[in-house]
Amino acid sequence: MSEIFIHEVGLRDGLQIEKQLVPMDVKIKWIDALMESGLDIIQVGSFVHQVKVPQMADTDSLFEHYTKNGKPNPKTILSGLVLNEKGFERGLACGVEMFCMGVSASETHSQKNTGMSPDKAMDQILSMAKKARDAGKKVQASVQSAFGCGFDGPIPEDKVLAMVKKYLEAGIRNISLADTAGHANPQQVERLFSAIRKMDPKVELACHFHNTYGLGMANCYAALNAGVKYIETAFGGLGGCPFTKVAAGNVPTEDLVHSLQRAELRTDIDLFRLLDVAQEVSVFFNRELPGAVLKSGSLIKPRPKKMMNNVRVLDMTNVLSGPFSTMHLALLGAEVIKIENPEGGDLARKLGAVPALNQKLMGTSFLAQNANKKSITLNLKAEEAKEIFRKLLKTADVLVENFRPGVMDRLGFSYAEIRKINPKIIYCAISGFGQAGPDAFKPAYDQIIQGLSGVMDVNGDERLHPLRAGFPVCDTVGGLNAAFAIMAALYYREKTGQGQFIDIALLDSIMPLMGWVAANLLIGGQQPVAMGNDNFTAAPSGTFVTKDGFVNIAANQQKQWEDLATVLGVPELLTDPRFQERDTRKKNRKELTPLLEAKLKQQTTDYWVEALNAKGIPTGDIFSLEKALNAEQVKYRQTIESIKDPDLGELKLFNLSAKFSATPASIDAPPPTLGQHQQEILTQLGYTAEEIKAMKDKAAI
Repeated sequence: MSEIFIHEVGLRDGLQIEKQLVPMDVKIKWIDALMESGLDIIQVGSFVHQVKVPQMADTDSLFEHYTKNGKPNPKTILSGLVLNEKGFERGLACGVEMFCMGVSASETHSQKNTGMSPDKAMDQILSMAKKARDAGKKVQASVQSAFGCGFDGPIPEDKVLAMVKKYLEAGIRNISLADTAGHANPQQVERLFSAIRKMDPKVELACHFHNTYGLGMANCYAALNAGVKYIETAFGGLGGCPFTKVAAGNVPTEDLVHSLQRAELRTDIDLFRLLDVAQEVSVFFNRELPGAVLKSGSLIKPRPKKMMNNVRVLDMTNVLSGPFSTMHLALLGAEVIKIENPEGGDLARKLGAVPALNQKLMGTSFLAQNANKKSITLNLKAEEAKEIFRKLLKTADVLVENFRPGVMDRLGFSYAEIRKINPKIIYCAISGFGQAGPDAFKPAYDQIIQGLSGVMDVNGDERLHPLRAGFPVCDTVGGLNAAFAIMAALYYREKTGQGQFIDIALLDSIMPLMGWVAANLLIGGQQPVAMGNDNFTAAPSGTFVTKDGFVNIAANQQKQWEDLATVLGVPELLTDPRFQERDTRKKNRKELTPLLEAKLKQQTTDYWVEALNAKGIPTGDIFSLEKALNAEQVKYRQTIESIKDPDLGELKLFNLSAKFSATPASIDAPPPTLGQHQQEILTQLGYTAEEIKAMKDKAAI
């Protein structure tokens, strides 16, 4: 049960027998909510005669709406049911992404449903399937009434398998067995699907069960045990075929998701959003629906909502600035897919203080900023990989890369080209100097930017100057700037529907952080002075010696200075003309510091931290990094969270530092191994296991 895809059919199978028509705007509201819940496939409707099934009269318009306006969740596939060539042509014209078509194994049901015999219907289905595949569309072919028929009774299993064989011979890879009348039992289900699996072990199997005799959920699990991956369900348990004698509703989508999540499966789907939809449908039709969880309540507690659920980010970045940016998006709930080079992946995988982890391509530098992400590998010099990337671009909200300017252009994926594929995408390019200008094409690491930005000039003191910051501050700030810019661009797109290009330069990103120092020069004409641990804006404000170490004191306000002098027992300094006013204290800080340290050396750092803070004078110890990471305040704030990696054990990683009341961030998954999610992502895009293996053999992925 490693891969389970849920195909919501309530909009078609659920509504087709309802006499009360649902307005198109209400359907759109329901479809949007179902997409936002994280369902994989939604069947929008069927292309049938509107007189026979009035509820489906707006199917073309619904598809046209999403073709024109886009989908709230680009990952969700929109399917449509077609019964004949005319319906197929309509579906092709309005933007169906996945064509569902089928033949009934029952002669009577086939005639009532399509007006054709099963043999004639099969010829038509095979013709339509070929046309759909030639048009680049996904295809699912089903055998309807596969487990029994309300008109013809039991259906011979050999007949069902013979129909499946025709699908396989025609190259159809996704095959569904539909229990149209709800006659199936678990033993029969497992037997039939297992037989198909023996015919072709690589076929993708789907199931569709009605709950006529209360066995719908049991049949779903029997199908999963037999290797079925796609399960068709309907919100609230609506459903029933208008062309069969008796057929109760489908398996309720929310009931299946609830059952799966109790087994820690498909926890990515928002169960409570599904329940909200089912409740809205119940209110609309003014009756109780069959769904058990809707009636009895969930045994699962609501998971905290995340701000960026259903936002897909393609992360093509390496090392630090880009991964640090996308880490923030991942912690906020975005689906971040790292697209890595098959030969080693992100360079940070080999960086860190633990050689054994570097050899596993899980270096500490990589682990630090890649939690909650997925990983696939693409060799973008290969055409097959480029085609995968194009398909991913169609589903993406954001693309982030930190190559040198021009690299993406040479690969054939400039912003102009990507915009043709997905006009609404947010494209964020991070580089040392930006995409244009005299230095744009120069290589840049954090050290270089620290030097060129002036950061090293304002650090240090007269003994050690210039001095770099002790961590890659320019890379980190560049990543934060990119994350901020991406969030702003997504907000703008939400308001206007427009995507855009974002140009982030590490040099630009770091310089405004020196705002006060730079303002003194730009406006006041005052050159910066390397003052080490002293604060240039006030005195006494800096680091001072105590009996057992050092202490930071920031008496930046006049009252704080006066209180400090009183607590230290040096009231005479308050009337000393060198120290009376703020600006004169700053000029004479070298004379003031030894006078204060003479008193501070009489007690320990802990003593002064307690005594001075009690008087409202900001004072703090100077922790080692280890002590800082384990401080009680840091633990209380959950700045660092633990996540268990199946191979590496417990990992302590930084959580998002912003604490949201309604949409808290969290670490939900450890950093991925190289290509860990290849099968999952490529399967979503419609690739078969056989195709994936072939591309891997060609070194395209």
